[in-house]
Amino acid sequence: MHAQINTIFTYIAPPDAPKLPSVSVSSSAEIVEGSSVTLTCSSDANPAANYTWYKEDEDSPKASGQIFIITDFRDEHSGSYSCEAQNMRGRSNSTLHLLFLAGASRSRIGRTLSLFLFVIVISVYLWIRYGFPNQRRELRLRLHSISQANVRLLLVKEIFQEPQEGVSSRSTWTHG
Repeated sequence: MHAQINTIFTYIAPPDAPKLPSVSVSSSAEIVEGSSVTLTCSSDANPAANYTWYKEDEDSPKASGQIFIITDFRDEHSGSYSCEAQNMRGRSNSTLHLLFLAGASRSRIGRTLSLFLFVIVISVYLWIRYGFPNQRRELRLRLHSISQANVRLLLVKEIFQEPQEGVSSRSTWTHG
């Protein structure tokens, strides 16, 4: 009888400095005044990285950990934020930019734009429906006047035109 031996091999990855961190932003709605904004940072590293958040032009860290939450976003929160991932093998960082929209949300801007386009569409419809026929009627009257004037002009031309040689005149006018 032979004894059966089960061997399990475990691969242990060599220590590695953090790779370029991936930084993302999520918020409950749009990033506007008073909204909550969550910044998330992640990086492949062995051993696991520690994360620190910095804001541009500020020396002291804003937060530590993978997640940084700004609960009441204001104008002073606008700017570039860097996430630094570090372990005993090295460090790496990524930056993102947050922009303050001064209390105006994109949905409000979208509604305003939609209303503006609606007013334009209705105006064009009303112009075509009610304004255009009047203009066509005026154009028809002008063309009718022009055609009547042309007929009168042709008659006057025919009356005063001297007969050409070899062409018989339909009407003769005698001056008496």
